[in-house]
Formats: sequence, C-alpha cells, structure tokens
Amino acid sequence: MRLRLANQVRTLVGLTSQLVHDVDQEVTHERTQALASTERARDQLALVLSVTAAFTLLMAHRVWLVRNPQYHRATWQPWTRAQKL
Repeated sequence: MRLRLANQVRTLVGLTSQLVHDVDQEVTHERTQALASTERARDQLALVLSVTAAFTLLMAHRVWLVRNPQYHRATWQPWTRAQKL
C-alpha cells in the first residue's frame, strides 16, 4: 500500500513539475511577444509624433507668413534685387 502510494506521489510530482515547466515556457514566450509588440508600438508612436510635430511647425510657419507678409517680402527682396542685376 505504501509503495503504491509512493509511486503515485512520484508520478504526481513528475506531472506537476512538467506542467509547471510548460506553463513557464508559455508565459515566457507570451511575455517576449508582448515586449516586442510594445517596442513596435513605441517606435510607431515616436514616428507619428515626429511627423505630427514637423507638420505642425510647417503649418504654423505658413500661417505666420500669411499673417505677416512684410517679413516674407523683406526676406526675399535682396534675392530678387540680386537676380535683376
């Protein structure tokens, strides 16, 4: 009776150990995938924010030029005069 019980305990310990090992591998794999996905999302966000910032600055500069045409003309007058020479 004790021998049979000892064999069953060893079998259960082995099965439990294998199950823990399998779950650990699965969790490690999913964690690796989650980290890779997070890095891709962070890279995409950095790209989107950079493009958005550049576009916003370009539009702000354009609006400033439209509202302040005297600065635009003053900037290009020496160039226009030099080309006429």
